[in-house]
Amino acid sequence: MKRFSFIALALCLFAAASVSFGQTVNSRVSGTVKDTADAVISGAKVTLTDAKTRDEKTTTTNDEGVFSFVDVRAGTYTVVTERANFKKKQITDVQVHVDTPAVLNVVLEPGGVAETVSVSASGSEALIRTENAKLSTTVDVKQVQDLPLNGRNPINIAGGQAGVATNTDVRTAVINGLRGSFSNITWDGIEINDNLVRTDSLFGVNTPSVAGVAEFTLTTQNAGPDEGLGIAQVKFTTPRGGKGYHGEGYDYYRNSRFDANSFFNNATIGADGKSLPKPVLLQHQYGFNIGGPFALPRPGEGGRRLIEKNKLFFYFFFEKTNTTFDFTPNRTVLLSGARTGNFTYVRTDTGALNTVNLLSLTGRTIDPRIQTLINLTPPSNNTSLGDTRNTGGFRFNTPNGSTGRNIGFRIDYDINSKNSVEAIYTHFLSVLPNDVQLNNIGEQFPGLPGGGQQSSRPRYALAWHTTLTPNLTNEVRFGFSSSSPTFFNREKFDVGYILTLPLITNPIQNFLQQGRAPRNHDLLDNATWVKGNHVFKFGTSARWVDILNFNDGGTVPNFSVGFNTTTNPTPLTNNTATFPGGLSSTQFTTANNLLGLLTGAVNQVSQTFNVASHFRIQPRSGFGSAS
Repeated sequence: MKRFSFIALALCLFAAASVSFGQTVNSRVSGTVKDTADAVISGAKVTLTDAKTRDEKTTTTNDEGVFSFVDVRAGTYTVVTERANFKKKQITDVQVHVDTPAVLNVVLEPGGVAETVSVSASGSEALIRTENAKLSTTVDVKQVQDLPLNGRNPINIAGGQAGVATNTDVRTAVINGLRGSFSNITWDGIEINDNLVRTDSLFGVNTPSVAGVAEFTLTTQNAGPDEGLGIAQVKFTTPRGGKGYHGEGYDYYRNSRFDANSFFNNATIGADGKSLPKPVLLQHQYGFNIGGPFALPRPGEGGRRLIEKNKLFFYFFFEKTNTTFDFTPNRTVLLSGARTGNFTYVRTDTGALNTVNLLSLTGRTIDPRIQTLINLTPPSNNTSLGDTRNTGGFRFNTPNGSTGRNIGFRIDYDINSKNSVEAIYTHFLSVLPNDVQLNNIGEQFPGLPGGGQQSSRPRYALAWHTTLTPNLTNEVRFGFSSSSPTFFNREKFDVGYILTLPLITNPIQNFLQQGRAPRNHDLLDNATWVKGNHVFKFGTSARWVDILNFNDGGTVPNFSVGFNTTTNPTPLTNNTATFPGGLSSTQFTTANNLLGLLTGAVNQVSQTFNVASHFRIQPRSGFGSAS
């Protein structure tokens, strides 16, 4: 016990000597005890009981009737106040939220201490926050579990909070007009931002799930120095086990049986004369969670074989999501006439349509490689893209489904009345084989090779809470978070080069493999000292960020197809001899692009080389280009 106290005191002094704060996770319960005449009551005994674990903390009111419990975990509590010559007061359902103190106004009535007055916390909590001016919103466990969430990621709830402006999705939301790098997302006190991609305000790379989040607090304004880095704060906590065993299993299934087809799919008529079928959407989410006490084996012989089940608690969750989903892209293709060199334009003199064959005009032929690529593109089935004379659109349904698995656990151990520890671990795995919608690296046309992404995202958090004196507590927290998304392409580039094509969508997916692995380690120490009516906080934080990334983009020679004004000028001339009736400059550009495409004219060549650096953490870095 003395060793614990010595180590904790050393850490506490370290925190007090620091000039910065560590980001806090737990909260505080405080209040004032008065009698019915509004006079303060000193020396009253106040007991705080955790509804989950039945763990109790006790303090007494000072000369001004003030009491305070610091380093309180998020959860539901009961507060009992007693003093000689007064009835005992029991306040139930005191909600303590993440980094949101609960302030109580306790009124004791004259009477015997054996008499108990029980009330709900709703009538005893202060309505106005006086300890700071921060603007925050807490979403508790019931809201997290009961609100319908597409994808079961509770961070989506943040998109509906005050001060959050959501555009296309919650990830890219803007909080009070701030840049994405001004926000900070933590889970059990450990940062889960992507420290390479810091443009999105609400991008938590470790993918919190409903099963893995007890509640979260969103602070949009006036965050204190104990919040850590960031003006806007999002704080998640993991559920914890209690004295009783509780759990649930669930299975959610969604299909598109009663969905209507989209307007554009109905308007797209295929070669069989029928409309494009409606996109498929099948989502299957299932999992379970369980929490409760561990009964530890008792060493030695005789007596009970198990230690009393009020020291060690656990929580475990598992969740799997399988999504079958069709995305409907629209690509640009050549119409049948343009595939053989026929160029149709609008005459400037009469407005009528006219057609010339660009290959015949210039005496050139179709390049064999270009012919192969054109043959890979299907005929047009809509007029939403292109000029409708030489190019058109091709709309199709492509599978864009994904699989995700989320697993995690939390262990809390109350060593004694002054020391407790916690350990939390989660691991999210995801695979998106055909990433067309999000990053447009999937198949370009039906059945052709494309790309996708896969990711592994582990994290853990370890914490030690100690009470040095009734008025002095300390918390040490260490954690790690990481994500390693890899973006891949099944295209082999056997020809040894990449082509950038004008006018049409290239049937070859030109994307080259890339990925990143930002790793983050956090070490936090926070001390809280209550002196009279004042609460002093001291803390420090240290963060190690290690980013390993690679990008093969540009390492394969890239030939840009088309004409230029120097080494390979166009053989076409914009006059009525070449184009009877004349044509506009825009149409002349289209004619040049079509001729350059068909003949495989080369505009420029570029290539990027990756070299190993001896002075950087990254094993590969982009360097140089040639054209």
